[in-house]
Amino acid sequence: MFMDRFRQQIENAERRFRQHTQQREVRGREIAKIDRGDWNDVDMSLLDDASRIRRRLELAPEVSESVARTVAKAAGRRADARAVLLERIIETNELMSASFLIRGAQVRRSVGRVAIRGSSGGILGFGTGSMVSPRLMMTNNHVLDGSATAANSTIQFDFVERFDGTMMDIVEYALAPGEFFITDEALDVTIVAVALASEGGESLASRGWSPLLAESGKAVVGERVNIIQHPGGQPQQIALRQNRIVDVVDDFLHYAADTQQGSSGSAVANDVWQTAALHHAGVPNRDALGRILLIGGQPWDGSSNTVDQIHWIANEGVRISRIVDLLQQRSANMTPAQQALLEEAFTAPGESESLTQGVVGPGLPPFPTFPTATPAPLRFDQLGRVVYTVPVEIALGIPMGSPIPVAPIVQAGFPVAAQSAATSTTARPAPAMVGKPLGRVNEDDLQSARAALRAHEADDYYDADADAGDIDAYYAGIAERADLVGTLLFHALHKRLMETHTTVFSYSKARLEHLYPWVDLRPDGELKSIYSGEGFDAEEVIRRDLEVAAMRESLLGRFIKTEAAANPEAMEAFLENLEATAPFNCEHVVPQSWFNEKQPMKADLHHLFTCEPDCNSFRSNIPYFQFPPVEEIVRPKCGRRETDERRFEPAEGKGPVARATLYFLLRYLGLVGDEAREMQAERIPTLLKWHNDEPVTLYERHRNAAIHAVQGNRNPLIDFPEWAEFIDFGASFGI
Repeated sequence: MFMDRFRQQIENAERRFRQHTQQREVRGREIAKIDRGDWNDVDMSLLDDASRIRRRLELAPEVSESVARTVAKAAGRRADARAVLLERIIETNELMSASFLIRGAQVRRSVGRVAIRGSSGGILGFGTGSMVSPRLMMTNNHVLDGSATAANSTIQFDFVERFDGTMMDIVEYALAPGEFFITDEALDVTIVAVALASEGGESLASRGWSPLLAESGKAVVGERVNIIQHPGGQPQQIALRQNRIVDVVDDFLHYAADTQQGSSGSAVANDVWQTAALHHAGVPNRDALGRILLIGGQPWDGSSNTVDQIHWIANEGVRISRIVDLLQQRSANMTPAQQALLEEAFTAPGESESLTQGVVGPGLPPFPTFPTATPAPLRFDQLGRVVYTVPVEIALGIPMGSPIPVAPIVQAGFPVAAQSAATSTTARPAPAMVGKPLGRVNEDDLQSARAALRAHEADDYYDADADAGDIDAYYAGIAERADLVGTLLFHALHKRLMETHTTVFSYSKARLEHLYPWVDLRPDGELKSIYSGEGFDAEEVIRRDLEVAAMRESLLGRFIKTEAAANPEAMEAFLENLEATAPFNCEHVVPQSWFNEKQPMKADLHHLFTCEPDCNSFRSNIPYFQFPPVEEIVRPKCGRRETDERRFEPAEGKGPVARATLYFLLRYLGLVGDEAREMQAERIPTLLKWHNDEPVTLYERHRNAAIHAVQGNRNPLIDFPEWAEFIDFGASFGI
């Protein structure tokens, strides 16, 4: 039943998406003008419906119409004040009011994980739900398709990871469909009452809620939206401004995401956290035969076990204005008690003064209402700074071409100029990257990298015959010995890899002159993120890395001149935050912290891969892990993780990262597993499974040959995949 409903939802979403391709392309051209900053040329009538734009401007608290006219006149740009105001809304940059995060942190308390249970109480799957009144929760029809299912199910709040990696205590509430239950298959929405108190006695009213606003135009085409969700049943995550609305189709909004799809039942909100849509479906990628494809490119087998691996190309959400219309139509057949419950979803009582004071002006529409929490006592760190903890995971999702935030560097005790983050985050048209410079590029380094790119223009991507000869020569004395198994084969290969690792590059040269220009190129000439599969232009990746390097150098130089630099702890904190805040577009499959960033490990090309910063940060230094499948139609772009249990499963690239990690175990004895935070020997079967499940590709054979040519050694798991079952990789542990 679940799979039938799932297929129907995506087929309907796909049909709508395909039917409006021409309209979406027209609107896409106007969005492209916005991305270029050509607001003078934007045709407002083509961007979105005039009434929706007008209502969006009326709902916007950012600036008033009179201010917009003044700005337009003073700038001498255009008479259309709507465009000026809309520009302020759409091009909101990273330097947003702090109220954006404050509201977001409050709103997330009203969003929970829906645990779908059978009659026996067993978990059947997960979705996301959000409170739309003091008693009513909204999710999808395909999450809770009937009152009987709802009666068995629950909503779990505070399934959230703290900053220290520990989990908050889940607060679970039963659902009460006997008091209120409405569902509609066409709009894929269910609204159900929730019990007044949790199993532990916590009042439901303490969670807060986001009311349903009837007016159309809470978000318009071109605008970025935010999604609070439990993707794949995981701890709560917030995708901030990662999704951009690309079309309005009857009852639905279509939006594209840079990082991850929405989770079933998620609330899609504008920048003042008004709910604009209810996420419910995705548009799948298909091959020439019409088969739905998985992220790895294989056809979907139709199993619920692989649903979360489908490659989605767009999101679809149900417009809240249409849901409100439905509810108002159904209200005539409700009891007075049910009508009273529903009415609370359309009206927001007085807001919490602590939430909105000084932010919301007179005459503006109400924002989500939340109770005032008891202030926590101030906490100070070792440097005397006040530390605030917001219990929520925020997926900032910084694309390769976007400005890098500097907040963590500020926390390290070094005030960075505000203009470093003053540019806006815009969608990147693949494969090129966009974004304003982060620092002045070293022209000599750039020219060297460009020369490396040009040097390989005439080279064959992979010469199989030549490489076969190199393989025979490289493994002479090993390949022909049938007696080499277990630890004997392990140590024979270790010795060969160590002795032939003749060249050790600087980390900069490894990335800029070898990894990006040649080693990590795919057959189509692009670089692709190892964890997401997203493609990028090699020269743009190189330029962005050089900009990051220049910014790092500048910030470090300024920090050294401060008094704080004399404090070893402050210096260490600054360097750690600099690394986390301004990462390169390069992933160490074996994290640098596991070997204290030392050479030759740091620049060993065999375990370096292109990876955009948000996926790099998402993985952090967490060991690889294979999660069990869950019945959820979406997953984050980078993969899945549980920080408290130190588990990370990439969305793509499992075969290559497994072989790279196994190479590292062969090459470097005792460097992995000597601390509890690192990968331990019991994770080896997971790597071997990924190795067997995803065979060696042309891309990996190219990498191996290219690295052999410049570094000297090879990865045996690429040359002889079958050797994996005969090698005792455990010999690398406990040295």
